[in-house]
Amino acid sequence: MFDLKTFEPGELDRLKGKGLLTEEEAKKVQAVIANRAVEWSEQLKKEKETAPVDINTLLAEADHYRRKFEQSKAESPSPKNEEGSEEDNKE
Repeated sequence: MFDLKTFEPGELDRLKGKGLLTEEEAKKVQAVIANRAVEWSEQLKKEKETAPVDINTLLAEADHYRRKFEQSKAESPSPKNEEGSEEDNKE
């Protein structure tokens, strides 16, 4: 038995490759996983809706993601930035 919450996409292919699942069975399992994922998602939404929210926690989380985004943006220069730098150097 396996945990559907930690089931990885490649598992079905691995099981089919070993002859433990037919293509039809794999499709049925995939449908069950998709249905369960929808159920879990709806359950999580309900849990989040009923949980009290602290504004300071939300602000801290937003700030964390903003800094993380800015850091990743700074670490990977885009081609547009490089082209703009070259144009600035030509002038």
